[in-house]
Amino acid sequence: MECIYCHGIVNEGSNFCPHCGANIGNAPKQEETKIVSTNNFGKMVFDADVYILRADEDGRRVPFFNNYRPQFYFGDHDLAGIVTLNGVEMANPGDNVNMTVELVDAESISIGQTFTICEGGRTVGRGTITKIY
Repeated sequence: MECIYCHGIVNEGSNFCPHCGANIGNAPKQEETKIVSTNNFGKMVFDADVYILRADEDGRRVPFFNNYRPQFYFGDHDLAGIVTLNGVEMANPGDNVNMTVELVDAESISIGQTFTICEGGRTVGRGTITKIY
């Protein structure tokens, strides 16, 4: 089995990832249907659970705050987005956080889909979509 946050190998039946410590016992199930943006402005908004990579994992060295604007990679598509943190003021490297993301363009996504967050050619986080607005 693969961790949905750090993509490390996890033993079947484990509730926590031995690599990133994420609680994977209640991981969202992948839905088969795709959902496309329904708003009229060409933007996509969704909530996601995200693991922020530490410096020793080749991730960030410093925390980020609301209005952070990285690139979001969905397979072979990359889109700019704006992050709003839910329940915390800042996201430190090594944290598991919930965030709301507003992509600047519409993209076909589904609940349970994984993505990576990058800045300047560096992967700084990995996440899973939990809710689409």
